[in-house]
Amino acid sequence: MGLSPIVIGCVHSHATSILPFKEVLSVSLTNSKFRRLHHFVAFCFWVSLQPLLLTAFYAYPAVDDYAMGRATHLAYQSSGSLLTALLAALTRTVWYYNNWIGYYFSSFLSGIQPGLFSEKLYPIGIFLIFFF
Repeated sequence: MGLSPIVIGCVHSHATSILPFKEVLSVSLTNSKFRRLHHFVAFCFWVSLQPLLLTAFYAYPAVDDYAMGRATHLAYQSSGSLLTALLAALTRTVWYYNNWIGYYFSSFLSGIQPGLFSEKLYPIGIFLIFFF
């Protein structure tokens, strides 16, 4: 099939440029040579993640983990309610967004990390980062 569908597709309008590329892509992925390469790359990626996942068991909270999760931890500790802790994390996220950093979602995730409820749960956060 060659490169002609891609070259012809690039010359034409945007609507026709997608279709020939999809045809070339679908033909190349069904080829057993490319499928084996795909499986090999996926296997190498999975193997490369193993040391990182194994070191998760040795992770412990650092300074910013304590600082960003302090309000959530205190709210959970005083009330025992998960809803109160989530509200405290949301309140702290708004404060961090307005006063310190502009990353509201990551500061919220730092505010609800599993390590806030027990230090033994801290490695769960690393697994959550990898798989979600």
